[in-house]
Amino acid sequence: MIRAVLVAATALALAGCTPGPAAVAGPPAPILSRQDGERLLLQADAALATAYRDARPDGLPPVFGGAALGFEQRRVDEQGRRGESRQEHDVKRRVVHWSAGPGGGEGVLELRGQVRLVGPGRLDPPWTGFVRQWRARLEWLAGDWKVVSEQDLSPAAWWPL
Repeated sequence: MIRAVLVAATALALAGCTPGPAAVAGPPAPILSRQDGERLLLQADAALATAYRDARPDGLPPVFGGAALGFEQRRVDEQGRRGESRQEHDVKRRVVHWSAGPGGGEGVLELRGQVRLVGPGRLDPPWTGFVRQWRARLEWLAGDWKVVSEQDLSPAAWWPL
């Protein structure tokens, strides 16, 4: 019995000495500046606009990762199966919120412009005005910043201008 206790105690002590996942993963992520965060938010929105316009998710992996990438790829693929294209026109973009910490950041991008959905039976639909705020969480993944979660905010959750 004493030998079993000593073996268990030794195993626990040695387990505490092994490096955890953070130590094996490499150097810590850099701090994401507001300027870089804003640039990445705009790149991610441009990649989304292109993916929905062309109904192809090819341009998403360089800026999206994790659950956000899978979610947007499925949405774009579904749109492509329906033969639809979401077109945007005269869109003004502005970052209305930014917050960063070690390993990540979160921003809200406000978009105002014109949009239309072209598809079978709707070859030249009218343009419709829109205003929306889009929240995106950026994290350092495999040596690069990626949008890992994102959502359109309801007007009740919008950031003030």
